[in-house]
Amino acid sequence: YGARAPIGASDEFGELAVAFNRMADSLEQLEGLRRTMVADFAHELRTPLTNIRGYLEALADGVVTPSPETYALLGDIYLKQAEYEECEAAYRQALSLEEELLVAHLGLGQLQMELGNMDAAEAEFSRGMDISPDEVAPYVFMAQARKIKKDDPILKRLEVEVENIDELPEMKAMSLQFALGKSYDDIKEYDKAFPHFIEGCRIKRSQFEYNADNQERTCKDIAEYFNEENISRLSGGTTPSDRPIFVLGMPRSGTTLVETILASHPAVYGAGELYDLLKVANQPKLGAKSEGFPISMQGLTADDVKEMGERYLVGLRKHNDDAKRVTDKMPANYMALGLIHLMLPEAKIVHVMRNPADICLSNFTKNFHNSQLHSYDLVEMGRNYVSYAKLMEHWRAVLPEGSF
Repeated sequence: YGARAPIGASDEFGELAVAFNRMADSLEQLEGLRRTMVADFAHELRTPLTNIRGYLEALADGVVTPSPETYALLGDIYLKQAEYEECEAAYRQALSLEEELLVAHLGLGQLQMELGNMDAAEAEFSRGMDISPDEVAPYVFMAQARKIKKDDPILKRLEVEVENIDELPEMKAMSLQFALGKSYDDIKEYDKAFPHFIEGCRIKRSQFEYNADNQERTCKDIAEYFNEENISRLSGGTTPSDRPIFVLGMPRSGTTLVETILASHPAVYGAGELYDLLKVANQPKLGAKSEGFPISMQGLTADDVKEMGERYLVGLRKHNDDAKRVTDKMPANYMALGLIHLMLPEAKIVHVMRNPADICLSNFTKNFHNSQLHSYDLVEMGRNYVSYAKLMEHWRAVLPEGSF
């Protein structure tokens, strides 16, 4: 195996590099950080997200006097890392300093959308409209949060804005394109919708580097490592726990719906999309340098795998220490499905499937807040789906029947 970036790293850093560079330009307080870190972060992808987060947390802890914008940016980073409680606290702190800070209200709205609280999201976006009626962003987000109807004032406002789209900054133009595509799709004017999705994806795809070859190679390497011989060799050092429920598959396959149904049971807590398993997979031994999964598995023993399972369970308790079952619905966990079987063979694994065309179309028409860099080019998305499907076939072939 060649060296690999950690699972999820290219998505997280590629998109966040663009976002951080853009936000840092408008925040004078972060200028020193931007000068010293952004070049490497954006072009070499070497600066860990935790370094930026640590800097902002130091500001928030009073090393220097933080501004409301600093707390809002910290909220944005927590949102990227799916740390929702910390995210909300940061946005609330920003608003305690500046009650009408538009970016904080929009951030809170996006957080509520991530949590599935659409009424609360609409309330935040509506507040944004009141605060800054000339700003298009609240209307763009509102179009994503609710079902648009014919003659909807939100759609009318977006149609006015698109007349001057050439005058908008590229990122605003991109968001407007996705919002118009979704709005026309809602009212079943598909011939109007799709050109907007195509243009939105074109702009989004130009903002980051992504190589479909890398994803295909990683999936092949995973399948090659998790052969019957290695699975047998690493079995036996398991952690006896049926607490986790892994809900995995392709993005937009229905994992959120399945988790919502499961979490409606009083014994189940829905933890959302957790990075915990991917972190354990990328760094099996704490303190050791990882070359990325699956090369990180080289030289491990069954005892090491047991320790990895225990580490995952410790992390799970940080999300909820009371519920009998806790769901982890990170879709990308399908890449480490064999590792789940080795670490936690008593855990339940729910593989959510949907028509491939429906999945790919749903991905192509969504401007994801986090990652999914394969989704903005139809060919790259198709290649990504094929890699996923082949890997799932491999898991069915090498794992015991009924493993998922």
